[in-house]
Amino acid sequence: MPVRSFAHLIKVCQLYMSSDGGSPGRNYSNDDEEQQQQEKDLPELYLHVLKGDLKAVKELDQDRLKHLITRPMTGERESVLHIAALAKQEKILEYLVEHIVDEACQLEVQNKKGITVLCYVAITGNVKMAKMIYKKKYLLQSTTTQGAGPTVSGVDGTKTPLYFAALLGHRPMVDYLYQYGESAVGVAVGTWTMDSKIAFLNICIHAGFYDVALRIPLDQQNVGSNRADMTSNNEVTSFHNQQNSESSRNIRKSMMILAQNPMPDDNDGLLNAGIMGSCCKGKLRKQRDNCRELIKKLLPLAYNDPKCHEATCLLFQAANSGNTLMVVELIRRNPDIVWKSDKKHGSIFHLAVENRYEGIFNLLHELGSIADMIVNEEIINSEEERKNILHLAAELSPLSKRNRLSGAALQMHRDALWFKEVKKMVYPSLMKMTNGQDKTPEEVFVEKHEGMRKAGEKWIKDTAKSSMIVATLIATVAFSAAFSVPGGFDQNSGKPILLSHSFFLAFSLADGIALFSSALSLLFFLSILTSRYAVNDFLIYLPLKLMIGSTSLFISIGAMAISFGATFILYNEFLEGTTVIYFLYFSFPFLPIVYVCLNYFIFRDMISSAFAFFSLFQPRQRQLFY
Repeated sequence: MPVRSFAHLIKVCQLYMSSDGGSPGRNYSNDDEEQQQQEKDLPELYLHVLKGDLKAVKELDQDRLKHLITRPMTGERESVLHIAALAKQEKILEYLVEHIVDEACQLEVQNKKGITVLCYVAITGNVKMAKMIYKKKYLLQSTTTQGAGPTVSGVDGTKTPLYFAALLGHRPMVDYLYQYGESAVGVAVGTWTMDSKIAFLNICIHAGFYDVALRIPLDQQNVGSNRADMTSNNEVTSFHNQQNSESSRNIRKSMMILAQNPMPDDNDGLLNAGIMGSCCKGKLRKQRDNCRELIKKLLPLAYNDPKCHEATCLLFQAANSGNTLMVVELIRRNPDIVWKSDKKHGSIFHLAVENRYEGIFNLLHELGSIADMIVNEEIINSEEERKNILHLAAELSPLSKRNRLSGAALQMHRDALWFKEVKKMVYPSLMKMTNGQDKTPEEVFVEKHEGMRKAGEKWIKDTAKSSMIVATLIATVAFSAAFSVPGGFDQNSGKPILLSHSFFLAFSLADGIALFSSALSLLFFLSILTSRYAVNDFLIYLPLKLMIGSTSLFISIGAMAISFGATFILYNEFLEGTTVIYFLYFSFPFLPIVYVCLNYFIFRDMISSAFAFFSLFQPRQRQLFY
């Protein structure tokens, strides 16, 4: 259910006040006078909660508040607890729960759609409010025989607080609710209906909470179990005694959702390049491991026969989405499934080339001669439309893949790299094979990429020209600074006067590095401007030259900053405020860091493209058979 806006809540309150306190809940009191007083207090209380006026709420009579605590305040029959939770008024909700609520059932009041207060708290993601409600509920029910946790039933029996928390991606709330529900005083997830479990499983898959999804007990014979490995013989048997049961069909739907939500590949150049990629790599690897275990858990439950038609459909869905983990597990369960193909797209490896999925394509390296036979199959849809896998590699890469790279030149590099790699795997006869338009793969590539090649040439030339201007300025300044050193020269000896000063050495080294690196940068950028810009130039030479030139420019900027800082100290050594001067000196080296941060994505993509030639299609470890 979508969360209503703050403006909507105020509008409802105004309707209350304009209708003389009219309320759908006016039949909750038997005494007319008391009812009229409550109807008068409701809009006032409503406004206080929306504004977060805790002082005004405390000034209201507590006995009256206890009568109003469960009264409907909106057309959706939401109580003051609902409104306080939805408006994120933590202090007001804490006051109401701690001092006004005196019965457990008051915390379980539902609105017209069956939403409880805890559901709204889960929607906001406020773990502190959830803990407060659980604590109060437990204290009120400690002397009763009822369950100690707030009701988990939601809109239709499947929309639980956990469901809403996972739906909005509130991971801390999901962890708390699941942990508490599995504890001795909570509502165990294992006691849910199968529909509730499947609904929560699907939402966890969408949100990427694979470790939480792993803990959902799907075996009705093992209710309340919290084992990560749920693919025991008992569980599989309970599902497949009736292969076409409702539970099995629901699990298959969950598998389709899982297939459509792939994890990034380990050999993704964009992922591994840069500091940001290195920082999240460990977390991502753990998430991939959880996803792999979830696939292993659900596959036997969904498909008793790994050779069934539904498993093949799942394979092509996973291949079309780039879900390498799913494809690997399906092939491991049934190696013959790699031969499956359709008339429109060919095999899963044809799909991988068409959509540029390196992870799936690299599985060919583990299939030996089988890969040669699969790759060299022709796709014949009709007499007018026939092509092979090299024709697919000659097409433009999908827009979603191109947008992940900065500039048309790097996009051209990636497409040329794909074409070269696929070309190495096909038979010589297929290189000259014509498609339905009577064009060879080479001709298709040139035709489709002519616009990208021109755009890449313009982009890389503009980048080189603008960088050359900066490099030229730095080289000029560094050259002139070498012959006009700080402090000048001794008229007798011709040596610099400040030669013995420690910061003079720093100035000399930094100035020399700035001059050398800027000159090197100029050479590489000049080489870029004089390139032919043929397709093969985009494979390695242009990205490599651009990376070296930009790196040299970065070093020259840093060296120039250090050189200026050293000169500044040499001229102001005996002035007051030496601490400030030293601070400024050590601040100058941060200038190139700022430069890199402003151009981080371009640097990342240049490094990725320069090394992709050697690593993109070289998997570091076996995945299928190990």
